[in-house]
Amino acid sequence: MKTIITLSLFLLSVSTVFAAGGVRVNGDLTLEKETADPYRVMYFSDGSSQQFASPWSYDGNNIYFNSIGGNVGIGTPTPSTKLDVSGTVKATSFQGDGSALTNVSTISATNFTGALSGDVTGNQGSTVVSKIRGTSVSSTAPSVNQALMFDGTSWTPVNLTPTVVTFGGYAGEIAGFAYEYVFAGPTAVVTTKGGQMIIGFGQAPLGLTNETNVFALFQYDLCYRANGTADNLIGFNGINYSIGKLMSGVDPDSTLPLSFSVGGSVMPSAGTWEVGYCILNYSDYTLNYNDYSNGWFMVTY
Repeated sequence: MKTIITLSLFLLSVSTVFAAGGVRVNGDLTLEKETADPYRVMYFSDGSSQQFASPWSYDGNNIYFNSIGGNVGIGTPTPSTKLDVSGTVKATSFQGDGSALTNVSTISATNFTGALSGDVTGNQGSTVVSKIRGTSVSSTAPSVNQALMFDGTSWTPVNLTPTVVTFGGYAGEIAGFAYEYVFAGPTAVVTTKGGQMIIGFGQAPLGLTNETNVFALFQYDLCYRANGTADNLIGFNGINYSIGKLMSGVDPDSTLPLSFSVGGSVMPSAGTWEVGYCILNYSDYTLNYNDYSNGWFMVTY
């Protein structure tokens, strides 16, 4: 039998030239889809029909693959995943965060062209971190034991190693009827940057002599003021200062000095400061039987 298949613009026609036996179609061959399931039906000229399954179905404007567990291959007869494309895929956009992507080559930033702008500036091979979250970074690079810290204007290298100074010497006489702190003995000088604090400790043996049956009350603390000025002293502990009490006996020469020690910390603004052990003697008597005051101060973060 010889079968002739003709494809027109609208339909497919099959006609036959008889040989021995075979199928004769005197008209158009029509394939229709049953509405209840994904099958196609072939109708024959004697009124009979034959169903055959189609792997594809459509719903409105959507088309989908029916085969459960099957895969679709484009450019490959052996797809190994739901969609297996042997070739280049072109799309205007993709959805998802890409966290499940595999076998993706690492993107290298070594071959970019043009200059960067923003927090990182410069061309390839000479980039510079100019800002951190929009705030300028100092052009001076940090050295060993330094870190970048915001000083109120920019990120600047600062020393992480604490600076320690000591002081010591004769406390001198501390006059009474006072309204402000005075340093008792030698002082030290420290320099702070923004965000740094001064921690310190000091002590001084204090006493009364040449007085009989008297009572002296005074405040003592660690104090600071701008270096090179005559500004009033500021106590490290503010209103939490310490109070000292001294009382002389019947024999003026029998009263030995008592040691008064204090510690504290303060965070001043950036600057250079004179620091030391200080006393506010508001009693009626001079503290005049004193020994050496001494201590230390540390500047740190």
